[in-house]
Amino acid sequence: MFNTTTAHIDLEALSNNLHKVKSSAPNSKVLAMIKCNAYGHGAVEVAKRIEQEVGAFGVMFLEEALELHNAGIKKPIVILTGFFDSEELKTIDKFGFECVIHNLDQIDILVKTKLMQALRVWLKIDTGMHRLGLQPHQVPVAYKALITN
Repeated sequence: MFNTTTAHIDLEALSNNLHKVKSSAPNSKVLAMIKCNAYGHGAVEVAKRIEQEVGAFGVMFLEEALELHNAGIKKPIVILTGFFDSEELKTIDKFGFECVIHNLDQIDILVKTKLMQALRVWLKIDTGMHRLGLQPHQVPVAYKALITN
């Protein structure tokens, strides 16, 4: 017989913890990471509970951003994987999501895709873990492409 592990999320405790974090850095904004369904705790429920206390939300994929948007979340949503093709980029543009750019292929897609509005992006730079991110020597190329297009 195996026991089932159950996690009970106390949203009040989550909010209190967030207040403690914010009091440690009162002039900072919080990007609340709620990717992967808030690590299994319910992204929509968590987002609704802390929306007024954070500057933005971070998710892994476009589908998660759409879920939050469709649930009425108004704070900025940052997609950590960015986009994989021009269709995803057009959807990001349509809904006003922000995204992380972590390779030059994404820059190429961005340059070739007609957008309705300016896109807010975050550049991820590989600082040594070699998982994701632009190599430091690629940053000037990426930055120049972003500001000229």
